[in-house]
Amino acid sequence: MAQWAFITNHAAVLRYISQNPRATTRELSLALGVTERTVINIINDLARERYLTKNKEGRRVRYSIDASLPLRHDAVSNVKVGTLLETLNMGRDKTPSKTTLAR
Repeated sequence: MAQWAFITNHAAVLRYISQNPRATTRELSLALGVTERTVINIINDLARERYLTKNKEGRRVRYSIDASLPLRHDAVSNVKVGTLLETLNMGRDKTPSKTTLAR
């Protein structure tokens, strides 16, 4: 039987980046259990739709999330990305910073 999850890889990448805005694709890959190619494709998807912005800092990239954008599914399009991330990050040691989550 195929394994399923409540949270998509796209949401998992956003959550991880909200807590680690300077994470590398390798770090994301290891943390989420997916390939680096998958992470790169997800980051490109999110950047193309403006959920994520990449800012070069020397040799590294810092990611910013636009928390004001709505979720993409029609059933939850009234929910903002920031609300989802706040919910997913509840109980975590690190919370998204105001500079990371642009509103």
